[in-house]
Amino acid sequence: MAAGRKKGLGWQGQVVLTSLAICGVLFTPTTTILLAGMLPTLVAAYADRTRERMRGITVGAMNMAGCTPFIMDLWLSDHTIENALNILSSPTTWIIMYAAAGVGYCLEWVVVGTVSIFASERAQMRINQIEAGQEQLVERWGAEVTGKIPLDEDGFPVRQNLDL
Repeated sequence: MAAGRKKGLGWQGQVVLTSLAICGVLFTPTTTILLAGMLPTLVAAYADRTRERMRGITVGAMNMAGCTPFIMDLWLSDHTIENALNILSSPTTWIIMYAAAGVGYCLEWVVVGTVSIFASERAQMRINQIEAGQEQLVERWGAEVTGKIPLDEDGFPVRQNLDL
């Protein structure tokens, strides 16, 4: 990307955004339920500053799963804005949609924690291997290879300080 160029949507992003806007107008009742129900996903996507953006994806998938029964109810009954608002007027609807998003947050937290534990253990095993290799080098070549012994100007160890 050029140094002075602003980061924008590009033509593909503009097409997708335009398509979403048109679908939002054509399917207003579904859009109403999705906008209300998917708010935790928007918050998660906005708050996630990692490069991979996995929190938004995880919370979004679970949040969508929580919204799906109500969208199906809307589609299989009367697809009107009144029915969408009637569905949203039930506290159970909100609890289910937002609890599903909460499950997404928990799932992301557990997976990230588990992966970080495994990565930490793997790194510690690698450190132990390197230290064992260093001990073998010291046994084979002597304490001079550790870099802890002072050297003279010619690179030879100073003999009076060899009490390691």
